[in-house]
This record gives sequence, C-alpha cells and structure tokens, in this order.
Amino acid sequence: MPQGRYGRIYAYRPSRSKHHRKNTQPSMKKLLSLLFILPAIAATCNNTVPTDSIKKYTDWLISQINIADSIDHPRQFWEQNVAMSLHARNEMPWGKNIPQREWLHFVLPVRVNNEALDSSRSVFYRELAPRIKNMTMEQAALEINHWAHEKATYRPSDSRTSSPLATVRTTFGRCGEESTLGVAAMRAAGIPARQVYTPRWAHTDDNHAWVEVWVDNKWRFLGACEPEPVLDLGWFNAPASQGMLMATNVIGNYNGPEQKLYRDSCYTRINITSNYTPTRKVSILVNDSLGNPVSKAPVSFRLYNYAEFYPLFSTQTDSNGKASIECGRGDLVAWATSPDGKLFHIAELDSKIPADSIITITLSRQALIEPIEMILTPPVSSPSLPAVTETMTNENNQRKIQEDSIRNYVMSRFLSFDDAANIATGWAADSATIATILVESYGNHEIMSRFVSSVPAEKRKQAKIWLEQLSQKDWRDITWPVISDFFINRPEPINPRIANELLTPWPSYFDKAVPDKLRKTLSQSPSMVENWINDNIAIDNAHNPNHFCISPAGVWRSRKADTHSRNIFFVALCRWLGFDAVIDPVTSRVLARKTYGDEYSQFFNTTRTANNPTQATVKLTYPSDAIPGNPKYYIYFTISRIVNGQPELLNYPDEANWKNDFANGVELLPGQYILTTGRRLADGSVKARVAEFNIAEGEQCVEIPLVILDEPGEISIIGAFNADPLLPLTGRGTFIAAFVKPNHEPSAHFLNELAANREAFKSWGRPIVLIAPTEAEAKALAKLPLLPSTVKTTIDPDGTWLKATAAEFEFTPDLTSLPVVLVADSFNRVMMRHNGYRPGIADNLIELIPRLPK
Repeated sequence: MPQGRYGRIYAYRPSRSKHHRKNTQPSMKKLLSLLFILPAIAATCNNTVPTDSIKKYTDWLISQINIADSIDHPRQFWEQNVAMSLHARNEMPWGKNIPQREWLHFVLPVRVNNEALDSSRSVFYRELAPRIKNMTMEQAALEINHWAHEKATYRPSDSRTSSPLATVRTTFGRCGEESTLGVAAMRAAGIPARQVYTPRWAHTDDNHAWVEVWVDNKWRFLGACEPEPVLDLGWFNAPASQGMLMATNVIGNYNGPEQKLYRDSCYTRINITSNYTPTRKVSILVNDSLGNPVSKAPVSFRLYNYAEFYPLFSTQTDSNGKASIECGRGDLVAWATSPDGKLFHIAELDSKIPADSIITITLSRQALIEPIEMILTPPVSSPSLPAVTETMTNENNQRKIQEDSIRNYVMSRFLSFDDAANIATGWAADSATIATILVESYGNHEIMSRFVSSVPAEKRKQAKIWLEQLSQKDWRDITWPVISDFFINRPEPINPRIANELLTPWPSYFDKAVPDKLRKTLSQSPSMVENWINDNIAIDNAHNPNHFCISPAGVWRSRKADTHSRNIFFVALCRWLGFDAVIDPVTSRVLARKTYGDEYSQFFNTTRTANNPTQATVKLTYPSDAIPGNPKYYIYFTISRIVNGQPELLNYPDEANWKNDFANGVELLPGQYILTTGRRLADGSVKARVAEFNIAEGEQCVEIPLVILDEPGEISIIGAFNADPLLPLTGRGTFIAAFVKPNHEPSAHFLNELAANREAFKSWGRPIVLIAPTEAEAKALAKLPLLPSTVKTTIDPDGTWLKATAAEFEFTPDLTSLPVVLVADSFNRVMMRHNGYRPGIADNLIELIPRLPK
C-alpha cells in the first residue's frame, strides 16, 4: 500500500506526577526545541523479541483478520506490528500484567475501525515510550490522551476514515478518526484499548465514538483527543446515559464477560451499553398469519435518527420465533421480515412496557395499509460523574491551552490563502478555486502544490475538473503515485474516486497485469467486463463482513472480493478500459456505459428489476404555509426502498431539501418505498410518521404528500447551527447566540431588552453569546452596562457564521436581518430563531427558558 508523508511529530517530557502543576510545564520555546522527525516506516525492534513469538502471534493475527487486510498487506507488515506489540509488552511496566485475552484482542490488532492501515504503531511508540515509561497505567492513559490532543482536534468530515498518521498530518478529524487515533496510540504503548461506538444517539440526530482503556483490570473510558483530569469523564457522560446501544467490534472469537451481539468469521460484536446507562431486555415474537412462530425471520431493532429508522442491531429469530436486544430504556421500532423477504411488519417498542413482556408481530401483509404515527421517547438522562476538584480542572485546562498552541504551530506551517494564490498564479479564472483546494489540503500541501505547479497550461482545465472530482479528504491524503498514475502519466485523466476506498495507483497495475488479448476482449463492452468478473472473481462476503475495501489491484491478484470490493473493481476496470462507470451514490447501483452518449446499464443486478428500467418522477407535495417552509432531507424526512422486506435508505446529498429537489421530482425505480417523516422536539422525543408508497412498472409520475406531524405547545428542533467554535464560551448544553452590531437600532432594541431582563437571564445561568462583525465591535458590546452577567462576546469577521445561518433559515445576511437571535445547543440544534427588528424577543426567550432541555 502506498504510504503518505507523516510530517513532523512533536514531543516533550511532562512532569511524572498524576496532576501536572502549571510550573512544571516547559515553555513554548523549549517545546519547539524538542521537535524531531520520525521515520515513515515501521521501526525495527531490538533483538530481544524471539522470532518464534513473532511467528506465533502473526499466524494468529492473520487467521483472524478480514480478507481485505490479508490481501492488501503482506505478511511482513503484520510481522512488524506484532514485533512492536511484543516489544512494548516487554518494555512498558504494565506489559507483563495484562492478561493474554485482553492483550490478544485489544493490543495486538492493528485495525481499529474502517481506517486505512499504516505504520503508526512504530511511529507512536517511539514518541510515547519516553514520555510515559515511569508512569502508572492510569497516568499513562491520561497522558497519551493529552498527546493525542496535541496532534488532532475535532472537525467533521466524510465517512471514509483516515489512517492515524493521516489524522496527525492533517491535525483534525471527526470523532471516529480521533478515537481511531486514540486507540492506535494506546495500543502502541501496550495499553488495551477499544473504540466505543453509539451508531445513533436517541435524543438527537447524531452519533459518537470514543475510547475505552483497560486499566488495572477494569475498562474505563475517555473522550479521544479531549483530555480530562481523570478517566470516566467526558462531555458525553450525559448523552451516553441516554444512549440506546453502545458497542464495539472485537477481532477474533472473543470470550470476554460482555454480552455478545453476534459473531462472524472475523469479529465478535459486544454490547457494552450497561457500562453507561441502565438497560432493559426488549423481546419480540414473530408469528405467521396462522399464529405459528416463524424461525430465521430477519429482524432489525431500529432507532429514529436523521429522519430514518436506523438499524441498531439486526438478527434472526430463533427456532421459537423470538429475537431480543439488551438496550437503553427508551423507545425503539422492530422491523420483522419473512424469510423469503415478501412480508414485513413494523412495531413500536414502547419503553413503558414491562421488562419481561414479549411483543408479538404478525407477518400477514406485504405493505403498510395505513400510515403509522408514533411518539418516540429517549431514555432519561442520568449521568454518573467522577469527583474532580477545581484545581484539577484548572490545571488540565492550562495543559490543553498549551497543547492547542503546539497543534496551532503545526497548522501555521500549512498554506495560507495568499500562499496558495501565489502557487495558483497562471490558472487564470480558476486560480481562486485552485488556491482554495491547496488550502484545504492542509498537511498534504507539498504534494498538492507540486501537482498544481507541474500542470502545463494546456491541461489546467482538465486538472481543475479532475481535482474537483476528488473529495476534500482526498486532497488531504492523496499520494504522488496516485496523482501520477491517474493524471500526469495518462493521455486522458482517469477519475480515481469510486466509493469509499483509499485511492491507490491501479491504472499502472492494470497496464502490466492485464494481457493484451484479454484487454481487447474486455474493451468490447462493460458487459464483457461483468462476464469476466463473474467467471473469475470469487465472492467472499463471509470473510469480509464489514465490506472493507480491497484495492482493485488486490482483487486482480487474489481473484477474491466481497460484493462491495467487486463493484469497485468493476468500475475501476471499466474506467481503465475507457468506459464511463459509476456506483450510484443514492441507490448504490453499479452503472456503466460504453460511450458518454449511451444510456447507463445496471450491472450485478440483485434487486429484481430490469437492467434498464424506466424510472418514475416522484414529487412530494407540501403545504405552502407549513413550518418549516423548506424541510430538509435527513432532518425532517427520508425515503427508503424496500429490498427483501427491509428498508434501504436512499442516500441523497446532505444539502438535499424539499424545495430544490423533491418538489419538482426525483427519479426512482419501480418498487416499494417508505416515506419516513419526523419532528424532533427539544426534549429529544420525536413525533414520527411512516407511510408506504409504490411505483408500478411503466408509471411515469407519482405524487406523494409530505406530512410532518406537529406537536402544539412543544418546542421542536427547527434547524442547525454550527456550535463547535463556540464551545469554549458555552460549554455543553443550551445557549443563546445573537448576531448583533453596536449602534444599530434593531440590535440596540434587543440589547436593551436583555439589560431590562438581566436578572431572569442570570437566574437561567446559561451563556448568551453576542457575535459581532469585528473585534472592535465585540469590545464595544462587552463594555455595555447592565447586560446579564452571563453575556459573552465573540466575532464573525468574514461573516461565515451569519451566511451559514442565513442559508439554513433562508434570509438575506445583511443589516436588515439583524439582530439574528438563536436558541441552540451544543448538539448544533436550533430551537428558536428570530431575525430582524422585532420588539419583545427577550420576553419570548424568557417564556421559552423553562421548557428548554437542561
């Protein structure tokens, strides 16, 4: 596998006491004097690790891993990582005290989630070992998280998970990438660690991942790259207490004490929900129309989130027709299907039903006769917090400030827009776009700058199109061999991005590996490619149950693939041959055509439809005076297609909404669908509706009413606001944010109302953040007399926040829109919004406050 550059990694030796005092921290100058560059390949262990031990554990590891990892990584890769694990076990003071079970399953494995694998174990060990070698296991775990905070902070990104070293090079990642980095670092230091994942929260539309570490014979947790003074403390203590399912995948046949959700050929998925919240057992009985139990009936326990019923856990009924799940004490939905996929039924699983009850589901119809309406309630928040003194918190905060400065220094070496614009000089009208791409490449800017500087003038239009086909994450981790193979060394560039795979240089591999005679045969049509794959590539989903992407070169070499990797391989081979091929991002259908003027044909068709079916235009009708005025997909509604009796979500772009997409119609294949709608209330509950509709063969246009249920008198979630940059001011919870401007009369009215009601807002106790256009205006706001003591100020210098808010709520971001007042929370949810001149805003806020979530 190609390896990217790792950039610089910084280290310092902290105080060895458990709680680091301010005067023990080295100065920034001293910190920067300790910079050093680590090699980008795995370190060679000392000769004290017996070769027979390396062989023994390498054999075990290779016997457990999925075929994607075994195909794309040679035995030497696994031997190096096993040797590093044994070396850490020998050198770290806690190594010999870790039981074999925990060491095998939570230290030895390299893979954490679905990330690209790299040599981070050796790189991280070299930096961490001197820093933690004289600490206790608990102190070391806390210290490693401080180290991780130096390397990366939170920022949303797409679902492809960066490798740990790519996250370090970029300096940020989403929670799944932060926790992958955290687990990789803990394991590098010989501390058992696992990634905990709640696939969806119950009380808000989001998910989260964090880290558990095995410390002194007990599993403890921490927020990755979010260091706290003690273990078992994070901003998510309260949300986790409202969780419905927390789980982790463990490599191999794991026999620990936790409840097993399922086992497959590679993993044991364990349920650790009870570590965070009280649980209950939810059981169902599936009968046929005659009242007989149905065995082996597919059942999915689903949670409303992002306007769909997301499958938390899928299983089959036992010989008695029963299935169950141990979960949090909130509401779920069970979706049961007959073994032949022809019948299905949905049932609400109310949390108020006694724990020993069994809900009976009867499979007696193929469709929902009438829409189903339900109110779904999350578990009650009941967080358990460890004791932390104010001194510990203050010292920890001082450390985090210093760690931020280390990371900010790394970021200061990335390209500014002016630097990028200088590099993009000569790209004429496209220079601003290219400069933005260079800035967004972050720690990968040297490779991207090299490419931009090397493109001749006559190919720059092509290069811009090619770069825009890539994702932002691709810009951050694409390698020079990939750029060379897909663009520089090709007469016609090839789009390398197919699905969620790591980009690898497969065109040059096919150039050498595919015989000329076979190439001529395959070049006749995409159908010839499909036929060859069906005859020559063995499908093995059992040994790649999570569908990790096997590289196209790996599929060719091994003649093996899971269905997802097979589809990627098909598209890659077609593009190499000059055909236009894609995997439809909405439906996941594999489509190809010989020339760009042709109609797409579908390949590897498993959905019982014709290869080129006529699609119908589906329009959603919605009242013009309804609230919200323009419902967003994933926030208020989704569409799923029924495939083999179970719903499969149609994955439209994140920005899809009713007005721009569904009012005029979207094209859908014939089949059976469900339209799910919901309104999230401020207390986390949801008023949801599920309606079924069908598209018949040959039908051209279908109109479906978009019905979003309301709950009069209740506070509902009306939109989103990016609260992450405000967290240092607001902390976790509800707050008021207001875009205002001094010496602006409508803003002054609102500020005067705040002052007049300052005692009421002080009693509420939550922050009110005034957002000004400039630093000077923010200072002027801070000096205003009589404002509530909870008021804080910040700036929006380029208007980015205001523009994003205006786009979300569809108003013009100018002076006439001010003040813009939002009641929001740290989950980015907006519960009230006012903009423009409107007396009485403060009164509305005071009326709302008692009903806001605490």
